[in-house]
Amino acid sequence: MDDIRAIFFDLDGTLRRVKPTSQEALLAHADDLGYTVTNKGRRDAILWSHSYWADARGVQADLQQLGGRAFWEAYIQRFVEALKPQGAPLEETTAALAERFTASFRPSFSLMEGSKELLWTLRSEKFIVGLVSNRREPLTGDAIELGIIEHLNFTLAAGQVAMWKPDPGLFDAALDLAGCNPAEAVYVGDNYYADVVGAQRAGLTAVLIDQYGVYEHIADRCIVLPHAQALLNEFGLSG
Repeated sequence: MDDIRAIFFDLDGTLRRVKPTSQEALLAHADDLGYTVTNKGRRDAILWSHSYWADARGVQADLQQLGGRAFWEAYIQRFVEALKPQGAPLEETTAALAERFTASFRPSFSLMEGSKELLWTLRSEKFIVGLVSNRREPLTGDAIELGIIEHLNFTLAAGQVAMWKPDPGLFDAALDLAGCNPAEAVYVGDNYYADVVGAQRAGLTAVLIDQYGVYEHIADRCIVLPHAQALLNEFGLSG
């Protein structure tokens, strides 16, 4: 990647830790309730969830149509359909998980360990560093709160340009802000369906963060790393 000048990062799941994610919470509740779930079921449920959240317009339509608790109940039912807990009726399992999930799901947000050092190293090596996310509102406040604003050349929220990953238009807008062409840029994200597909459609090099180890089957389609900090090794840098 000798020609790379710019590196763009996703926010949640890449630089910012969401604890727990909806997938983590549902899997933990399934375990607590004694459901028998295979490793394949866990993997399939996580992959389904990633594909669902990658469809930003579809998610928004579901929110507008269902709203609140009904949205989460529909989401959980589809998650359970992918999870396939053994010997558990769909409706019963969905109801049990939904009751626990809606009563307790209050995720917290924090900077991923090593993220600040990663960004500092990239900036010190003269890379253009951007934060590009499918959020509706500008990301400046999030970057300030996380203490990384000084390590970024720019931030870009999908809502600012009304284009949502995997729409290549969002990546094109990021390239314009960075002043470089697609062959000179990398996008780093944790959702194959939104981040890798969108980046590659726009001609960028894609790096996938696979923290759950569920993307072995696409290792030949992009660079796959366990966490964003491993990116430094790809560039021969030490943080």
